[in-house]
Amino acid sequence: MDRGKSLFVLANAVVLVGLAYLLLSQVDANAIMAALSAARFELILFGILCYASVIIVTAARYKVLSDKLGFRISLWQFVKAHLSSLILSDVTPGRVGYAYFAVILGKEGVRPSQSTRILGVGLAFDFLFRALALAFLALVAAPLVFGQNVAIAFIISAATLFVVLALSIRNAFAYKALSCIPIFGKKLSQAYDAVHSKGLGAKTLFWSLALSGLGTLLRGLGWLFVFNALLPIGFSIDTIILFSAVMAVVTGLTFIPLSIAGLGVQEGVGTAVFSSILAASAPACAAAMLLCRAMEILVDCTGLLWLGLGKK
Repeated sequence: MDRGKSLFVLANAVVLVGLAYLLLSQVDANAIMAALSAARFELILFGILCYASVIIVTAARYKVLSDKLGFRISLWQFVKAHLSSLILSDVTPGRVGYAYFAVILGKEGVRPSQSTRILGVGLAFDFLFRALALAFLALVAAPLVFGQNVAIAFIISAATLFVVLALSIRNAFAYKALSCIPIFGKKLSQAYDAVHSKGLGAKTLFWSLALSGLGTLLRGLGWLFVFNALLPIGFSIDTIILFSAVMAVVTGLTFIPLSIAGLGVQEGVGTAVFSSILAASAPACAAAMLLCRAMEILVDCTGLLWLGLGKK
């Protein structure tokens, strides 16, 4: 690792420590521990199963894309590749460690340009659902968090939907505009180009989109199980959609390289949003957010078994 990258990682680690301090200083650590000790672990287990299902759904999405491109890679191989890349993304700023997935695809005979298409479509559809979730929360949840300011809610929602519609049409201006975005520009422009590239077909893109949506709902359901382990929220279509939307937006913040894998950012924002929406105590919501992170890292750690997939 060169000096510049080392300093960047160090800066993210310092920010992580600062965010952890701010979170603990705003929320009573003893209250968090008390909430964790009273958790219903059978519900946490269901949350783990939901998140494990997300891994399989995501692997299925990659298989749909690779099959269309003529690469016959098994679903199980994609599961292992996805997990081994996820554990690296959990310990890197901006989750850049997930790029290891492309290395594994290369060892399976997938050309770099095709790896970019497969990863690009996945990234594009995941961020599409994050954008739609932001528009939804602007209309539904923003008044609960910031007060009855309808104008701001509509502006955020309208702007988000406008961007989504603008990116649904291929044009050179959108590609250049995405490329100019700091930090994420290259990834976003590649994702945009991958979705609009020829050869994938409408059917393949439809199934990829559907699997991305299913993964979003399953991960949101996993978070809902965890929160129910600490709080009497219950289960309904409305709560599943709400939790999926909040999860999509909050986890999107982890791609911003402010701290390692967004640690502290996700937990702090999630605690603030959920405590406002659910009218629940901040310590309980903070405990639930910490459990959500621990649950996902626990599953991702199984990827350590296959980190050697990228070796010759």
